Amino acid sequence: MKALPWGVLSLLMPLFALADSAQSSEEQYAFVRGEVSRWSEARSVFVGPTLIEEATVQLLQATLYLCYTPDARCEKLRDRAVQHQVITAYLDDLLANPSTTPALMPRFFTAAGSSLRDIGWPNDGVWFNRYVVVARPQALSPPSQALYLHWNGVEAIPVNRTRLALPLGLHSLQVQGTQGPAAEVIVRAARTQGNAVLLTVGQRMVSGGLGATPARIEPQLDRYCLDKPVDPSEPMYRLSAPAGPGQQDAPRPSDFHAADVVNVALIGTLSGCDSACQRWIGIQIVQALSQWRAGCGACLRSTLSAVRIAGDLYVADRFVHWMEFIAETPHADPKNNPYRMQELLTAGGGVNATMGFQRVQDTPLLSALCATASAEDALSSNARSQICATSGATCTPANGCLRIPVYLTGSADCKGFLACGSPDHSVSVNTAEFQFAGLPAAAAMLIGTPSPLQHNVPVPLYPVLLHEVGHWFGLPHVDPDVGPDGRDEVMKATGGTDKVCISRAALNMVSSAVNENWPFRLKVRGGLRYAPN
Repeated sequence: MKALPWGVLSLLMPLFALADSAQSSEEQYAFVRGEVSRWSEARSVFVGPTLIEEATVQLLQATLYLCYTPDARCEKLRDRAVQHQVITAYLDDLLANPSTTPALMPRFFTAAGSSLRDIGWPNDGVWFNRYVVVARPQALSPPSQALYLHWNGVEAIPVNRTRLALPLGLHSLQVQGTQGPAAEVIVRAARTQGNAVLLTVGQRMVSGGLGATPARIEPQLDRYCLDKPVDPSEPMYRLSAPAGPGQQDAPRPSDFHAADVVNVALIGTLSGCDSACQRWIGIQIVQALSQWRAGCGACLRSTLSAVRIAGDLYVADRFVHWMEFIAETPHADPKNNPYRMQELLTAGGGVNATMGFQRVQDTPLLSALCATASAEDALSSNARSQICATSGATCTPANGCLRIPVYLTGSADCKGFLACGSPDHSVSVNTAEFQFAGLPAAAAMLIGTPSPLQHNVPVPLYPVLLHEVGHWFGLPHVDPDVGPDGRDEVMKATGGTDKVCISRAALNMVSSAVNENWPFRLKVRGGLRYAPN
């Protein structure tokens, strides 16, 4: 069953409102999926899976806002006929002119007789639309099958789909002939003042199904908990107020948060896990970084500008978007960059729900990004020197770079645990005693030695990595706390299943942990013990 597609904004809503809406969330997802499926079939358009999830999230959010108190507008928005009309009109407008069409959220409010101004949203009616419809690349035809790769799976593109609806940015598509995968096509979905454009920015031969990796990685909207409000009496979970300018005790960012670039080194050779397999492990680590970074409202703008891992280089998508904006709008004021709207999707919450990464290794985007002059939204000098090789600087904290080792074959001090993490950010994944599964695009691939405790049930790898990356941000272990949606907080000290999520309390902690002196910061090496619910 599809996991509940809750957006970060839902984290800020009152418990009773969330609980009321949770009863129909899966029904809403099924409804939106059906609407989009019928539309895509009639228009011969392939719709990327993130659009369906985001449409569901925005519908749920609009309902929560309008149903906060008894209101006739709430009932109108819950009308399936109204929802059908809004979703269909949005998709039709997206097909006609994606650069100017309003996004779904203001459309839902308008259809219900309300507006974003009613909830204090600035610039009423402006909600950034990050989807475009582009022509199907010639490189995807006429081979027998074309596949769209995203971080947690592969979607087949039917042969009769002549156009693709995708988020802005880079995307990986794989051409599969009768003899198996043949080539990877990297495309950039962009927009101009008029119609959407599609640029093929790279194509290479691949030898197997894992050879191609997704070019765009985003936070999973459904990975954030549907849970209760943060208890203000709990100092650990309360958001720490930043010190004012000039104060003696101004927060000092930790070495991790101060790093513009992190180099994650995967150490150890796993039987049956070749370089392509390790790339997919790297993808899951980048996904976890994106997930936590999206919730870090107090992080520096430069934090995690770029990530190197398993031979790939990922750059935070806001920098790629900035470069594209400059290229498409000569002499423009960076302050007017429409991509900034991505940082306002959760106004007042300090959370960037669309903070993702784009793979730029061996693509023209990297050279274009490095050739672009510095400006307000551009890469820092540290990040530029690291990823553009302008100075040949080594990776040290002094030049804004942090090296993080991840030991894939376990370590002596991690016996009996699924994985272990340290305050110095090193991680050991105990494949010597446990078997892990869940590598995207290769669900049958298993790594490690199964423990009798597992009873032939492999441990999903991603929740373990999400937990360990939480430690990189400074988060300690917490007591188990099951939310109304039945999932546990990912930072609890036991694990073994995928029924975990990032709570609102954890998002408060991840922002507080930016301060090196936060008293609850992880201080000793600890282990994630196997104890599935």
